[in-house]
Amino acid sequence: MEPSHEVKDVDGFGSPPQTNNPFQKKGFMADCWLPFEIVEEIISRAPIESVIRCKPTSKQCYALCNDKRFIYNHLNLSEERFMRIYSDNVEIINPATLDILSLPVPAEFNCVPCTRLLSVIHCNGLLLCKWITGLRNVNVAVWNPVLGQVKFVDTSSHSALDIYGFGYDKDSYKILRISVRPDEFEIYDFKSKLWRAFSATMDWYLYTPDLKVSMNGIMYWLATTKGARIRETFIQSFDFSKETFKPICLVPFEWSRIDDAEAFSAFRGDRLSLFRQLFGDKDETREIEVWVTNKVTDGVVTLSKYFNVARPDLPILNPRFCRLMCVPTFFIHKTNSIMLWCDKIVGEGYACTSFYEIGRGEIKKQVETGQPFSAEDERNHCVCSFVYVPSLVPVPE
Repeated sequence: MEPSHEVKDVDGFGSPPQTNNPFQKKGFMADCWLPFEIVEEIISRAPIESVIRCKPTSKQCYALCNDKRFIYNHLNLSEERFMRIYSDNVEIINPATLDILSLPVPAEFNCVPCTRLLSVIHCNGLLLCKWITGLRNVNVAVWNPVLGQVKFVDTSSHSALDIYGFGYDKDSYKILRISVRPDEFEIYDFKSKLWRAFSATMDWYLYTPDLKVSMNGIMYWLATTKGARIRETFIQSFDFSKETFKPICLVPFEWSRIDDAEAFSAFRGDRLSLFRQLFGDKDETREIEVWVTNKVTDGVVTLSKYFNVARPDLPILNPRFCRLMCVPTFFIHKTNSIMLWCDKIVGEGYACTSFYEIGRGEIKKQVETGQPFSAEDERNHCVCSFVYVPSLVPVPE
């Protein structure tokens, strides 16, 4: 399901690069002998780069790429990628080809020298970005890197410690704000362009704001119960249609061991998955586990172990070994392999950004995608990383 918003005329990265792509030839749509429905099906399955090149080739194609039905059909058929946001640039890697696209961070995010990006939430190719300027001024904007569009949201009364969610209902995209002040919650509706308070009870707190997923318009976090003698970790959700928080399922193992590396991701479009690397007394095992839920819409949702592998040549992922290491990012590929883009330890105090494809009991692919760095480096360090699906979805007005 996607929100019913108006699709404006949108442009791509700029002038399409000169390639041998047949979509780029003048009059492609006009001269094509195939029925339009077949041409549309072909384009809807093409990578976003090819669609962008195709767009200016004819009026038909231009109109197609701005059609809401086509935009969401293409999104649903697109393959997952990874994105890493650094201090002054963005890298997007295609796991199928290992090609890396580098883009600049929008100038608006670096309007003053002491700007610091804090968090990003991905939803349908749109990124909800939160950053601070100065000591406490909070800024929130929605950004589509493919279209180069940025939309700011009023946050003049917000705190740097506030937590945000991003999703949609049947009418529009929406932003959730969980205030640092007790029992204060708001929703921003892009149709009304206003923040609106609502009532909720919060007898839990987020395990860490970094472990979050927006899937099918609903936000999910890892959360922990408040006040209980024995605290439980569980998956918490927020439904923008009902404006309610709801626990999804318990995490059936000890979470938050200091030596473990952890990540959270969507799975198959209607389930969730947890990744963790275990470290015990014998670090040489470097065991990796992946747990998945059944469909989150089922009456009873549980987590079950989907995958585990223990090999001495698995990467060490825990950021405590190198201060500038980023949280690992993963998803389960349709081949059932684990796709992983991470910072791995490569020496005492040194790490290196690398891509892994891990199968059951084996490492299928291992490629270093960056240069080694240390905790002392004054480098363009990674701020956050996440699974990303590029799209033509326009930023809400």
